[in-house]
Parts: sequence; structure tokens; C-alpha cells
Amino acid sequence: MGKWEWIKTVTPSRTISPQTEGYNLTFQHENDGRSDYIAYYKNDSLYRRLVQSRTFYQENRAQLTILEQYESQHLKYYLSRGSNYASREMQTSELMTLY
Repeated sequence: MGKWEWIKTVTPSRTISPQTEGYNLTFQHENDGRSDYIAYYKNDSLYRRLVQSRTFYQENRAQLTILEQYESQHLKYYLSRGSNYASREMQTSELMTLY
């Protein structure tokens, strides 16, 4: 749960960021009392909200990943740890469809 700001996207061919693209993105994972959801904001304006599935969840502790379903889309979370095993950074995939 919480609010996360987009810092950068790294692809094999380039790195993009709010500075290079001219806008900010925020990802919010919350609960409205009825369901968990994720909301995407571009320059503080909501442009997408998806409800989390309560029947699909995959965790891989060895790889420090979690795969969750939001309606017909999926997100994969990656956690990296520092030298003292404390959480250092979280990365997410783009919304994706499983095949």
C-alpha cells in the first residue's frame, strides 16, 4: 500500500524520465473499504484505476517478486535489498496480459 513516484524507465535502447518526457507519473496502491486497487496519475490527474483480483496472487521469495492481477491486467513487483537485507527499492513492470 502506498504512493510511488515514477523515477525512470530503462529499456535496452534508452532511459526515459519525467524530465525527458515533460510529465510526472504517480502509482497509488490503496484500499477504499471495499477492495484493493491501483490508480495511475499523470501530473496529478487520475487516468486509470484498476481493482485487484482476490483470487490471483503469485509470490517467489527466492527471486523477491510478486505477481498480482488487476482486472484483466497483471503487475510484477521486484524488490531489491541492500547489504543489510533491508528493502532498498521496489520496481514494477508495465501492466501486462498473461499468456
